[in-house]
Amino acid sequence: MNPLGTGKDMRTIPGFCTLFCFGVLLQALVTPAPGYCDDGPPLAVEQYTFHPLPEYGRMETVCFHFSQVHLPRVNSLEGDRPRLYFDLQPVLDSDLQAKKSVNGALVHSIRSFLHRDENSLRVVLDLSPDFNYRVEQRFSEMDTKLCLIIQAEE
Repeated sequence: MNPLGTGKDMRTIPGFCTLFCFGVLLQALVTPAPGYCDDGPPLAVEQYTFHPLPEYGRMETVCFHFSQVHLPRVNSLEGDRPRLYFDLQPVLDSDLQAKKSVNGALVHSIRSFLHRDENSLRVVLDLSPDFNYRVEQRFSEMDTKLCLIIQAEE
């Protein structure tokens, strides 16, 4: 008897392994990447806000309001031009300014670029090279808002 208790050896079920492996492969191919929204209208960043928080030391927040629930993966680049960035997809159009100076002590500017051939939007936060950073992400599903809390480490 096999481990499933069906009284039949699994080798006697023709093509079982082939069907099972095909199903696993198909599921992997159609499962969207994390953060990708494949149903409903295309994504949009409806607005974003920048707030320095001097009462908490060297801390600033940038919040992005999305048109629908979406949690992008935020990446960082270090060096003499440190920055944070994330990509949104699918995005067909964007009303964000290509570059906006916010002149914070930590965040200097916020840039965006629409890759029309990929239907994606890259958002970049240019940071001051004078600090090391700790970044916390908070997402409100109710408000479809992602906040990045950026704090200089002492």
